[in-house]
Amino acid sequence: MSSRLTPSDTDRWHRHGAALAVAVLLALMWGLLLWFSATQHRRLLNESERALDLVNRALVEQTAGVLHHAAHDLRRLEAWISARAPADPLADPGLSRLLRDGDGDRSHLVALRFLTRSGEAVSITHAGSDANHPPARQRWTPRPTVPLHAGAGAPLLGEPYEDTPGRLALPLLLPLPQPVGEVEAVLALVDLDRLMALHENLRLRPAGSVALVRSDGVVLSRVPPLPGLIGTNLLDRLPGARWHLSQAEGVDMGSRSVAEDEQMRLRAFRRLPDFPVSMFVTQGYDDAMASYYERRRVAAAIAAAISLAVIALTSVLLHAQHRARTRQAELAAVSDASPIGMFRAGTDGLMTYVNDAYLRIQGLEAHEAADGWLRLLRADVREHVWADWRRVVNACAPFSAERWLRLAGGRSVLVAVHSNPVVVDGRVVGHVGTVEDITEQARAEKALRTLAAIFDTTTDFVVQADREGRMTYMNPAARRRAGIADDAPVGHLSIEHVAPAETVRRYREEIVPQAVAHGVWIGETMQWDAQRREFPCSHILIAHKDAVGHLDYFSTIMRDISADKAAREAAQRSEATMRSVADSLPAIVFVVDREQRYRYANAAFEAWRGLPRAAIGDRTMREVLGDAEYEAACGSIERALDGEALVFERTSETGAARRHLQMSYLPLRLADGTLDGFIGVAQDITEHKVEQARLLELTRLDPLTGALNRAGFEHALDEHVRRPRGGQLALLCIDLDHFKSVNDRHGHPVGDELLKLFVRRLRNAVRPTDAVARLGGDEFAVLLDGLREAANAEQVAEKVLAAAEAPFRIDALEVQVGASVGIAVRHGVEGGPALVERADGMLYLAKQAGRGRYRAEAAG
Repeated sequence: MSSRLTPSDTDRWHRHGAALAVAVLLALMWGLLLWFSATQHRRLLNESERALDLVNRALVEQTAGVLHHAAHDLRRLEAWISARAPADPLADPGLSRLLRDGDGDRSHLVALRFLTRSGEAVSITHAGSDANHPPARQRWTPRPTVPLHAGAGAPLLGEPYEDTPGRLALPLLLPLPQPVGEVEAVLALVDLDRLMALHENLRLRPAGSVALVRSDGVVLSRVPPLPGLIGTNLLDRLPGARWHLSQAEGVDMGSRSVAEDEQMRLRAFRRLPDFPVSMFVTQGYDDAMASYYERRRVAAAIAAAISLAVIALTSVLLHAQHRARTRQAELAAVSDASPIGMFRAGTDGLMTYVNDAYLRIQGLEAHEAADGWLRLLRADVREHVWADWRRVVNACAPFSAERWLRLAGGRSVLVAVHSNPVVVDGRVVGHVGTVEDITEQARAEKALRTLAAIFDTTTDFVVQADREGRMTYMNPAARRRAGIADDAPVGHLSIEHVAPAETVRRYREEIVPQAVAHGVWIGETMQWDAQRREFPCSHILIAHKDAVGHLDYFSTIMRDISADKAAREAAQRSEATMRSVADSLPAIVFVVDREQRYRYANAAFEAWRGLPRAAIGDRTMREVLGDAEYEAACGSIERALDGEALVFERTSETGAARRHLQMSYLPLRLADGTLDGFIGVAQDITEHKVEQARLLELTRLDPLTGALNRAGFEHALDEHVRRPRGGQLALLCIDLDHFKSVNDRHGHPVGDELLKLFVRRLRNAVRPTDAVARLGGDEFAVLLDGLREAANAEQVAEKVLAAAEAPFRIDALEVQVGASVGIAVRHGVEGGPALVERADGMLYLAKQAGRGRYRAEAAG
């Protein structure tokens, strides 16, 4: 069917057709604009929620780490105290060492105390000097209240309170199974001010907030702070928050929250693992959507401007599409530029996405991304690890692990893996996580512990200061010389407090500028001792810089050279006197020119090399040292000839003697600054090394009897277990019977003499190679190694019983005691603790059977 337009129809078309077409076009354009606005609104809102959730996750991991560290310390203290019952743990010098050993991990966020039956909180301020001087204590009031339990086996979590004026603390309490001495519980106080400072670093600005809320509604922390909020119960004002506190995690939006400002906000909340605490992170809705509002206004303005042209609308849509692609590309670039490996794994365990850092850390190619990591594990554990990983990616729980991987080139790396489940509609669809190479971090931590032990034992003065000159560390030798207590803070001290004015002037005008310019300054300065008397020091100042070359901090190593300084000043009257003094020094001194030829060597050098001075002069270092020793020192020699000052240790073997030397290579410059060689100084530290080994051995002996103490016994047991000498290993646990009555009747001096006599009899009853130990009180142990058969241990036990039952003649007294013995023979690759536990069990059976006898496990 067809139709025709009449003239009137034509007029109406011309009159309304254009308007109708424009109306249709505008309707289409504005319809697309409204659809685009709604889509952008939802997408940006989702992105804001995800970003808020990521910040929440980071804060939860950070805060849970602090609380887990505190809980770990509490359990460690509880185990330590319970093991010493019924003795008073606060009087045990080992408590101070235990607290000091654990200080490194708490980073000053956690303080440990002990709650006594009298209601006081006691802290340990410093260690006693020996076993007769217990640790010093400090008592605190009021005692914090802790009404809420964190979960089965976890500490009790309390409300914030002012531990010291102006400083808020969050208490975690772990009651003892039963009071031990004065102590009925151990307490960890988390420094809330520092914890909130960490939260502040991750808070979304400008109007974001971070709050920590206990499951019963008590607000534990909040940044930025709101007056009067911390310590109050949120449920009193916001009953609806009870739902949030009952959930494990979530993100929502509302006008009332812990932010307390009545504005519409996005909220992310998550419960901390193992603790009845939820983390709330909020961001103002208007702040989160600010870019959306701006885009909407721009789009509306552009749409109004191009309403008369379809091509203009197309241009706007293309522009918006380009911006979306750019943002997606930027996010992808940020992921690829991250130094931390990122991945997503499906429920089948295979990787569906990895960034460049993930491939780089594990040495994989892109086509190996799906399961290439599995081939980097040892073949014997791959199947087990793969099965575990399949369970992980299907579980709705976070995962963390550390694993050693062997890369294609043979290099081994230690990686830390962290992942969290991806949950869609209540179903786990995989895991997303990170992979980080922590090999160097683990090695650095081990090296740092070693270096700290060296600093604590050296007689040299070691001091560190920040770039402003404020001291951050002084080793024990420096503290003793300056008259500063071992536990006294040093953060308020600087060079002005420990050195005279002339040294301070040189520091500012000469020493610090040269150290900053060249990395190190070596020379001599005058310092003050505890009575402010000046004494000279050899002085090394090292300027440490960060990765971009900015000054970070200073390290100073000083040695008292009072005697050497006086001798050198007297020797400066003439060259002959100077050479005489150099020859009289115990240190090895030599000078090498640019061609590596000796210019000078003192008498100690002659004795060291066994060569007369005439045979040394003008000869090269290779000729004097020999090829092997020269090659070992070649790198240090070249660095010294390049102008670098070096201090290092080396071992030298001349003839049959092996010596430990501390070497210093100092650049030798002419008056115009030209490098002309270097000066070598070597200190023989062989006796120091031997003395250091001797002192270590003394820490393992019982001072009363000369037998091994508990530490020495555990070391000996560990050595026997790790390096068996052949044959069977047996352990005898021995208790003296009726020893307490000897002490009660005749006094402790008689008891001590009896213990010494018994140890002598024990040593006579065993072989010289067997280990005899006094574990404490009247408890002894004997390690028998290399036994042909288990019956040999029973023969030794009979000798022990006979030695204990024979009368002890002490002065005019004749004392009679006895002994009970438990015997355990090591089974296969059994560990030391298991062997001790079985021997203790046999000792218990011997006592139950009437004492004065031994018990051993049945053969087979």
